[in-house]
Amino acid sequence: MPSQMEMKVKKVVQQLLAGAEAMQQSDEETVHLQPDKSAIITIIEQLQTVLFPDYFIKKKVSHYATEYYIGSVLDEIYTSLTRQITLALLQGEEYRHTDKATRKAKAEAITSQFIETLPRIQSYLAMDVEATFVGDPAAFNTDEIIFSYPGLYAIMVNRLAHELHLLKVPLIPRIMTEHAHSLTGIDIHPGATIGKHFFIDHGTGIVIGETTEIGEWVKIYQGVTLGGLSTRAGQGLRNHKRHPTIEDRVTIYSGASILGGETRLLHGEPRMHDQLLDCTFEISPVSFYQVNPQQTEVLYQSAIDGMQLREGDTVLDTYCGSGTIGLAAAASARANGAHVRLIGVERNVEGVRDAQRNAQVNGLEDMSDFIARDATEYMLEAAEQGLNVDVLIMDPPRAGSTPAFVEAATSLKPRRIVYISCNPVTHVRDLGLFGEAGYRVDRLTPVDLFPHTTHTEMIATLTPATS
Repeated sequence: MPSQMEMKVKKVVQQLLAGAEAMQQSDEETVHLQPDKSAIITIIEQLQTVLFPDYFIKKKVSHYATEYYIGSVLDEIYTSLTRQITLALLQGEEYRHTDKATRKAKAEAITSQFIETLPRIQSYLAMDVEATFVGDPAAFNTDEIIFSYPGLYAIMVNRLAHELHLLKVPLIPRIMTEHAHSLTGIDIHPGATIGKHFFIDHGTGIVIGETTEIGEWVKIYQGVTLGGLSTRAGQGLRNHKRHPTIEDRVTIYSGASILGGETRLLHGEPRMHDQLLDCTFEISPVSFYQVNPQQTEVLYQSAIDGMQLREGDTVLDTYCGSGTIGLAAAASARANGAHVRLIGVERNVEGVRDAQRNAQVNGLEDMSDFIARDATEYMLEAAEQGLNVDVLIMDPPRAGSTPAFVEAATSLKPRRIVYISCNPVTHVRDLGLFGEAGYRVDRLTPVDLFPHTTHTEMIATLTPATS
């Protein structure tokens, strides 16, 4: 006869099994055919080895044998990851009721595609290491970063998991990022899109949601949340933009919370209207605009004077925001009887839309084009194509431009370059690069846009040193 304790245990067991059955959404066979979490963690370790072979090969391998060794590890990754994806596909609607051979064939194709992305992921991680070393004065060297920084580890796992997420692999990407979360305290959803040169400093308590988009050269400190405004709608929010977009060269300090994926109008007009020089501008909430209109006119007029525009000039306005500088210059040229062609380049899509609208408002749409592209990427392409540029306008963020931008820009041999900067440190650095490339500074003009502060805007006008 069972004891009283045995009867209690049996009752609890029955209650637990009933509760588990109530929670279960998949059929019994699917539940028992889950990916192996320990195998996925091993795959992460193997991927870390092939991405950083000089640091994480656990056995002594000669230089000549390294290629063979990495090839053998990739072969192990291919076999193991294919097996785990074959199991994971049971969690998706498309393959839930297919036979194992069909799922295995799909898993092999996915794994092959994933492995082909590893060189690109490695190049991104090299940029992340660079950003970390540049951004952290406490870093002794890059070896220390690769070996020990939790932020880099979390970024690495996310970049790998994100590729599997894009390939529509169920479950495994989340297992990967939650493993990194458990080790580092950094929670990055595999759906988040992260640009190049990403730096997480310290890191504990960071949360980055599924639909977050992060640009290039972004730095985030511990305790930052890039989250959704409300989850009360639950599954009704699936496949909707719920998390913020962070543009290039942004630093987010400790404890900050940036919530939501869209801008909502609570009161008033959806755009601000302002008059600068002889132009009218409409500015949306997410576009950059100078906040001191009187001194902005002084700044723009000084920049336009430095351009010395002529009939038929092609003007390239980079980092153009909502197009205010380039459009003001084109309007000034038109008022003086000269017609110019204006090309504006800006990464912020909303800024480009504002620029296109501002061109129409000012009757300049027939002589202007605005392009949503990263300025350096566009400049490299322009240099390759041999684009004719007579006047180059630059107004980058505080982090300044890039060496690749400067090299491509000077190869186009513009007659004049007007470089506006709010950061004298990066301004001097970039002007030095222009000097090395054969340009000289003809004029420096400071403009006080920020009274009673130590900050100022500086306009540099450059011409070829041989002119």
